[in-house]
Amino acid sequence: MSTSKILYGLLNPALYRRLTITRRNAESVFWGVLPHAIEEDFFGEEGPHRTDVTEDKEIPGNRLWPDFIVPYDEVIGEQYPARRQEIHSTVGKPTYPDANTNHRKLTSLSNVRELIIDSLPSVGTTETLQKFYPVFDRTKGKSIKALPIVERLRLTSRFVWEISDLFNYTYPTPTPSSSSGTQQGVFRHTILDFLLLSLPQDLREVVIDYPIFDDQLKAEFIRKRIGLGKGVGVGCGHPGSDTRYRFIAQKWEPFKENFIMIALTPLPGCYKDTHLIIRNVHSSSTAFVRGSTVSLYFLRDPSSTAERVISVDERVEQIMTMLEPPLARERDAALTVKRWEFFSAEVGDGDDKSVEIKVRAEFEAY
Repeated sequence: MSTSKILYGLLNPALYRRLTITRRNAESVFWGVLPHAIEEDFFGEEGPHRTDVTEDKEIPGNRLWPDFIVPYDEVIGEQYPARRQEIHSTVGKPTYPDANTNHRKLTSLSNVRELIIDSLPSVGTTETLQKFYPVFDRTKGKSIKALPIVERLRLTSRFVWEISDLFNYTYPTPTPSSSSGTQQGVFRHTILDFLLLSLPQDLREVVIDYPIFDDQLKAEFIRKRIGLGKGVGVGCGHPGSDTRYRFIAQKWEPFKENFIMIALTPLPGCYKDTHLIIRNVHSSSTAFVRGSTVSLYFLRDPSSTAERVISVDERVEQIMTMLEPPLARERDAALTVKRWEFFSAEVGDGDDKSVEIKVRAEFEAY
């Protein structure tokens, strides 16, 4: 923004009231905050989220996904294919933030009331930002949250799809224990850590929009994995074979049912006084949740998507797993929820309220 100080002060609160972060603007949104990372940090060889997964292990036989797991560094490069060239084009004439840019940017960010994450920033960008949060405002002489008065956080369906897809891309065989947190060798995207560090704990509302798993997303899922690996597959595992296609297609249902829950953990369970809203749920599992009110909106018409038809018993199990999670820590969190809301939960026409009747019976028995 280039304007007079008076006009800048008047317009700033309105311009920053709602902030949308995307893959393209994530770095520039926070530029100006000190200390600013040097360019090499984006593609440094060290990194707490990369060290135990980049080792090139010899796997006997076919080396295609999911037997071959994509190293995170390669994924980062794919997220920002032009990033390295862009960095080196500025070497020799860098512009660095100073105390003034730091104060102005923190003042701007302090006006944000609604934060929308619309697509997945690169691991390198959020890992760099994470290094210096909470930020230090030198004019105030104290450390502060980067986004101190945000009231509403929304994770769009595009973001949720991309973070789940990336997690599956690089960690295709999760175990049940991985939903409770990050295990050794299990990747958690640094955007989640960044949000936990930068946002206040008293968010009024957190909205998570599940992607609608239509035929287009299914085709993209298969296309990205069918030839993914090192070397050339042989026999029935050749990237171009029908058997390979069917094998990848069989991974679609487990992906839909499990990977959103795991990829978003632990963020949905970190805000105990918020209204947590999860929308567009069909057959997917729900994340470890916490909140004063939890509202779940099931997909109204899955018939036009690549979603399978689920039974009344499956829908009841979905709901009961939220109300009575299997793990003790998650169960304790569920007990703190003051109000549960389930919308469009009935299967089929829902005239007989079969889901509601069974859930009420099981919950009362519990």
